[in-house]
Amino acid sequence: MSCPYDDEKGNYDFFSYMDKYMKLDKDADLNYSNDNYSNTCDSVIHDYPGNIEKYINVCKNFKYLIKLLYNEKFHSDSIYSDYLSYWLNDKLSAIPDNITCAKFFYQTIKTKDRTFNSTYSSRVNVHNIKPDDLSTLRTLYTLHKKYNEISNFIDSRDSKEIDFMHLSNECNQKYKEVEAVCSQGNVHLCNALKNFERKYKELIAKSTISNKCGNKPLIPLKEDETASQQDSTFLDERQTSRLSELKVEPSVGLKGGSYIDIQNIIIPVFAILGMCLASFILYKFTSFRSCISFRIKRKKTFWNNLDDESDHLLDASEYEHNISENMSYHFSYKPA
Repeated sequence: MSCPYDDEKGNYDFFSYMDKYMKLDKDADLNYSNDNYSNTCDSVIHDYPGNIEKYINVCKNFKYLIKLLYNEKFHSDSIYSDYLSYWLNDKLSAIPDNITCAKFFYQTIKTKDRTFNSTYSSRVNVHNIKPDDLSTLRTLYTLHKKYNEISNFIDSRDSKEIDFMHLSNECNQKYKEVEAVCSQGNVHLCNALKNFERKYKELIAKSTISNKCGNKPLIPLKEDETASQQDSTFLDERQTSRLSELKVEPSVGLKGGSYIDIQNIIIPVFAILGMCLASFILYKFTSFRSCISFRIKRKKTFWNNLDDESDHLLDASEYEHNISENMSYHFSYKPA
């Protein structure tokens, strides 16, 4: 079906909050049928031929999702409108032989449901999205979805295994598809893609640390990053190999001369330690201590006595020397 489209390119800022949108989207899918507020959709869609049930479900889900968004209120109305425009365009285009446009469908809901109109009409502005732009948005949405699958699993305590490399390859494939469109000059899309690149680099670092990824880092989005990661992995492998060799060398040396060298060092050390320990025990707990103390005191007394006798002899020698000098002096001056 041909729909009137706005000339302006769509805004992709809502992808910065895609993890929150996806949680609310999942909640709406599970609970919209139980919400009484969406019952008015039955009267809105009675004029649509063919897939009536599908249109009713889209209407209920859409209204319930809007209610969830404004209960959360984590961003501005304009960001909500961009996401809701994408959501409604995507769901309607998935209906076989779709006969309506997103903007007209939204206007019909507001006309038939006065309560909804008074609450959200001034907040939500839905616009039609061109098929090519919608396809790009779907690809970018899938990119974030794969990202969330990996990130949520790494953060969870679930022990089941998933194919990280398969998810990583899917991310790379979708990234290249969006990158090709970005190169055509879509500024908003390029900004959204750069934001995803930053998030994905952080995810690669987290996957490398986590043991859930089997020690296999996720594939980088760009080729130059892939080469850098391969060089880093090669260096890590060389360091690991070198450490393994260093750990093996001592065990090999035990069979040859290294064992003899170690033995020649250890035996004297233990012999000295044994002698010191035995001496300490003899000195501390036997009569050997008193014997040693007695001998030390005897030697000390002997040397003290020897010093006293030496001092006495020196004094006597000086005394005799003084006497001899006096006598010499006396003889030299004796009168004739």
